[in-house]
Amino acid sequence: MADPDNIIIKHADHLLLEQQLIRLPYEQLRKNFRGAHIAIEKESASIKSAAQDAATSIMRQTADRDATLRSLDSMIQQVEALKKKLEGYAEEEERLISSLDARLTHVGNLYSFKTYQDSGYEAWSRVRLDRLMSDYLLQQGFSDSAKELAKERGIEALVDIEPFETWNKIRTSLENHVVTEALAWCAENKKELRKMNCNLEFMLRYQQYIEMLRPGDPSLFVKAIHHARKYIVPFQKQYPAKVFAACGLIAYRSEPDGDGMYSCETWSPSRWKELSDLFTDAFHALYGIHSRPLLHVALSAGISALKTPRCHVHDGERAAISSPKEERSVPTVLAHNEAKIGDTLPSYRTSDYIDSYDARETMCPICSSELNELARTVPYANHTRSCVDHDMVVLPNGHAFSKSKLLEYAKKTTMAPNIIKDLRSGESYEISQMKKIYIT
Repeated sequence: MADPDNIIIKHADHLLLEQQLIRLPYEQLRKNFRGAHIAIEKESASIKSAAQDAATSIMRQTADRDATLRSLDSMIQQVEALKKKLEGYAEEEERLISSLDARLTHVGNLYSFKTYQDSGYEAWSRVRLDRLMSDYLLQQGFSDSAKELAKERGIEALVDIEPFETWNKIRTSLENHVVTEALAWCAENKKELRKMNCNLEFMLRYQQYIEMLRPGDPSLFVKAIHHARKYIVPFQKQYPAKVFAACGLIAYRSEPDGDGMYSCETWSPSRWKELSDLFTDAFHALYGIHSRPLLHVALSAGISALKTPRCHVHDGERAAISSPKEERSVPTVLAHNEAKIGDTLPSYRTSDYIDSYDARETMCPICSSELNELARTVPYANHTRSCVDHDMVVLPNGHAFSKSKLLEYAKKTTMAPNIIKDLRSGESYEISQMKKIYIT
């Protein structure tokens, strides 16, 4: 019987995974509102100025009639353009509010469940899993797959496709040695980045300066100096070492074709990867996105409950898994009646699977190649109660199984009377050879 303490839902622990779900659309709402506010301030100032000039000219009777009409037409066009722009902001706000409402409803539904056995919790958990998988695909750059999954599951309102597409686009451009889009993103979020003490914009400008000097063309030096005066020297108090180094790059630098060109960190092409990582960190911090995919975070909790010290003791043997089939000695599960039992075996018991993984990995998910590396840093399980089968028996080869499961398997596979088969190695034994074991 399940421990009552273990089936009670701890809502606060679940909410640790949902912070990003709520914060990201909230930050988008703030950004959308700020954009609308700036548009109103900018256009209204221009319209007020034009209206005052026209009114002053009319009062002084110095205005030309045609010029006044043209001025009024220009103001009308500005107002119409502002209206159209604000309609776009209003539509975006409505979409974000609808998405936020759906997310709050999704999180609120969690509080209607008290235990993991409550009706409806499994469906809610499935929705969350689909969302975590979509977010994982987005963070890995598979936007199309994430869109298809979200559309198929009907969870578009719970998935942040647009922000991650923007992130992936800018990240890719930086890896392709282009800073234009990243600088535009910094301009849009300048206030927030300043509060975060983020040096992304400075590093982008610094990289622009380096690229101006990289060809070694003296005609570009003047342009580089103007660039440094405008974008780099103003940061002297914040980043004195970087500014000092920038000032000496023109005079002290490796030759473009020299062997030492890329030995210096400043000129190394790896700086573009560092810029990409710096942008990713800034993006995550701005929107409250966890540095690790939430799918990994959720998996780690379950992995920790299954992990034992035995799961990582055979790392040296793991290389044998990828070696050619003829170089390994792996027992085959299927014997003389392979054709009969092939359809009754689970996919993880087939000969193809056994030929690909050792017996230990067929039984333990933590030992599988998919989860082994992810489980390496999580703590070991601390079980206070045993959950093994009550009728455990041991076979002559030392493998332990549930007696009822061995007999059921023998019956389903139409084996000879009084014969059972090791589900792991495929060896056959008489029933009298198995021995009862007791857990102490």
